[in-house]
Amino acid sequence: MAEATRRHLALWALRLLLAALFVFGGEVLVWTEMQTLTLPEVLLRGAGYIALAVLVLDLAARYRIRDLYDSMALLCVYGLAAGLLLTPELAFADFPRTFVTRVLGSHNLTGAIAFGLFLALTAGHVRQYRWRCAGVLAWTGFYRGVWLRWNPVFNPEAQVISLPALLALAGGVLLPALLLLALAYYSRATTLKPLDLRLPFIGVMVVLLVLLLLFLARAVQGVIDGGGWLLSLLLIGVCLAVLWFRRSDHSGELLDAHLPPTPPALPWLLVLALIFILSLFFGYALPLAGTPDYNQFWLMELGYSAVGFLWLPLLAGVIAVRGVDRQMRTRTLDIL
Repeated sequence: MAEATRRHLALWALRLLLAALFVFGGEVLVWTEMQTLTLPEVLLRGAGYIALAVLVLDLAARYRIRDLYDSMALLCVYGLAAGLLLTPELAFADFPRTFVTRVLGSHNLTGAIAFGLFLALTAGHVRQYRWRCAGVLAWTGFYRGVWLRWNPVFNPEAQVISLPALLALAGGVLLPALLLLALAYYSRATTLKPLDLRLPFIGVMVVLLVLLLLFLARAVQGVIDGGGWLLSLLLIGVCLAVLWFRRSDHSGELLDAHLPPTPPALPWLLVLALIFILSLFFGYALPLAGTPDYNQFWLMELGYSAVGFLWLPLLAGVIAVRGVDRQMRTRTLDIL
């Protein structure tokens, strides 16, 4: 197999892997609407997830993201775009409340989980990533189990899904993701680097065209809130500006340890799956603790709101503090 062909196979397997993990986060861990979606809606969302995954990896490579805080800006772009283009009828159902909880909260959080799993699965040789992945899956499974058990109780209009159906849905998404990971590993080029994930100009235009067509489709459906899409585009611009100004040609990249990809060993993958399943059942079986108003389900709802309210202020605060510290270290800013 020619080197160029192997490289293209590896790159597209990685992009589709991240898209599958975004589907896992957005459709399995939160909304679980996939089982009732029509074929046109499945195709629209599928195209959207793939385009966003390609765009996220392009931005990660193009702006050389270095750490968690760069990732927060990057994943806020994903969360805002996902809320606007993939589930606008949910994201803007009660604007601005649902914009905070479902876009800045749910989509940002599930995007972070998906991107974290992507990093862990492509650097299986790094011990810290394996243990972080185990912790994330334990927490995610417990969270989803609690939500699955008590959401229909406190929200009678909520869609009910059984544990077996959820596990089947999760398996239907994650098994192809693991096959894509295997394809990326076995067809990888040994010289693969993060900058290879950058799209050529025509590729960027195609991705933007797909996202534009998806936006027009949502506009025709009449599910996009006027204030919501303007605010989403404004905040996407702010996050892109953050990535632009934090870009450095001299710093190491977060993706350096992940290309070429090295998946965890099969026994460890089985352990991770078992951790997720057991924590899911534990969260589901746990009886309601506390009072009818203050319990573990209330904490879950509070968590989405907290993420939504704190994501951007935390990012802005850290960037500001780091900027002041950098200026003081270079003695261009003296406040003493």
